Amino acid sequence: MSVDAKDPAAAGSGRDSSAENSADGVPPAQTRSHWWVELLAIVWLAFVYDAINNLAPLRRNVAIAHAQAVLNLERSLHLSPELTLDRWLAGHQTLALLLSYYYDNAHFIVTFGLLGWLFDPAVHTMGRVIHEVMGPGA
Repeated sequence: MSVDAKDPAAAGSGRDSSAENSADGVPPAQTRSHWWVELLAIVWLAFVYDAINNLAPLRRNVAIAHAQAVLNLERSLHLSPELTLDRWLAGHQTLALLLSYYYDNAHFIVTFGLLGWLFDPAVHTMGRVIHEVMGPGA
């Protein structure tokens, strides 16, 4: 460890001032966090998601009441968008097949695409993204 004699605070503390700034005064590039830290973050987020998802049975009756209210509103306004779209789509087999594949696979594509984007070092590091999303407490 080289101690900069020009920096009395660094010289007195045994601290390397070159670790904070390079020779031209520019701070060093941010390094990527360890893989296990990122893995722990993903496991923690999955745990939180699961805990929130487990609250769903507690709100089932409320959700059914809201759905019934929406259906009653549609009936009172003589609207039936799902039935109209379903009947139209039934006559277009190829489009129906493409849309069913899209519906089945879109969440996988979006999830893995987002994870790929988050882990791309040119974009962000996972730790920085988690800090931005979760706030200063993360």
